[in-house]
Amino acid sequence: MNDQIVPKIIKIKRNKRYTKYRSPYKSYNSAEWKWTDIFLEIEEIKIVSVTFLKDIAEKYGIIYNTLRNKYNQYCNNKNINNIDIENRGGSNKTFSINDERELYDRIKTNFIDRNRPLTNAIIKQIAINTFNEKYPNNDKIFNASNGWCTHFKKRWYLSTQRIKPSKVATNKITDEEIDIFLATYNKKSKEIKKRNIFNFDEIGVNIANPPKTAIRVIGSEITKIDCRENLKEKSTIGLTISLGGSILKPILITKGKTAKCLKKYALTNEIVGTCSESGWINSNCIKLMLDQISNRTKNEKSLLLLDQYRAHATDEIKIYAKEKNIDLLYVPVGMTYKYQPLDVKINGILKNKMSKKYVKYMADNDGEKYLYNLYAYDLLESLKEIKKRSIIHSFDCLKINF
Repeated sequence: MNDQIVPKIIKIKRNKRYTKYRSPYKSYNSAEWKWTDIFLEIEEIKIVSVTFLKDIAEKYGIIYNTLRNKYNQYCNNKNINNIDIENRGGSNKTFSINDERELYDRIKTNFIDRNRPLTNAIIKQIAINTFNEKYPNNDKIFNASNGWCTHFKKRWYLSTQRIKPSKVATNKITDEEIDIFLATYNKKSKEIKKRNIFNFDEIGVNIANPPKTAIRVIGSEITKIDCRENLKEKSTIGLTISLGGSILKPILITKGKTAKCLKKYALTNEIVGTCSESGWINSNCIKLMLDQISNRTKNEKSLLLLDQYRAHATDEIKIYAKEKNIDLLYVPVGMTYKYQPLDVKINGILKNKMSKKYVKYMADNDGEKYLYNLYAYDLLESLKEIKKRSIIHSFDCLKINF
């Protein structure tokens, strides 16, 4: 969309029940009379007639509500020159097109382009502030209603979307550093076999994945969901994918000190199970993943993409990877959402599939408790359902477009 965006024309359909009774306001433009003359005549006859507004409306063919509103506006303003009584309908927008364009540019520049939070409430408040700045002496009250906000967004091609909050990196990455990273990857990807190029990332997956909404009987006071599972409990899953389209054995990391904490998952040899005191990844877990890569490649030259989490970049890990003939390449800080294949595509697919399997289990088993061994089973099934081409295309985020 270019900088000189043209606002969309919004056509509001009238309720058909009222169409035949309602004349367009613009028909008053061709009237021979003026509103000032109408008001003066009302002032003369209202002394002797209780139905003066109705009489004048019938005499001149004016819609009664229109006449009443115009006359009330006239009465509420002592100085008749301060009101636009000759405005005979038509567009009744608070802002002109130029004013709206300035408002849109302000919102786009300060919020959308900078990826800052933006909601209807923020747009309304900015609009009110803009109105008060532009028209400080105007008697009109502008409240920025929901209807105004909806039509403003439609006219300027804005829509409300689900967001993915992202913490701003303390160390700002430069364009030069990004270019060096992409150039390094593209150079190495030409020297190393595709099946030997990997990406590893850990993802926290909830044990239970209940839906965000619930259906209840109309009029219910509380929408409450009773779950037997601990909704905050999750395990860490270490995933490794290759540019060749394969997924290595997932590493399930649970919180604990001994292997006893893994018994509840009833793991098969298709999952590597381990534990850590924090429940998060450590150097021992990383070594398990490096061993998998080494076994897969038979110590051929390989490349592994990682984010810069501290456990990934220790000297111990770098030395161990070198012994396995694995080159480590770290994604720039704060850019994993854009340049890490797993973050870009695969993690979202996995979480979505896990959530669907939880919902299916609830439907098939009348809401019975979701067990840990089912979680491990569904994890494997979800990974098997991810298509090979999806894995391969997830690495497209690293290509340099000339």
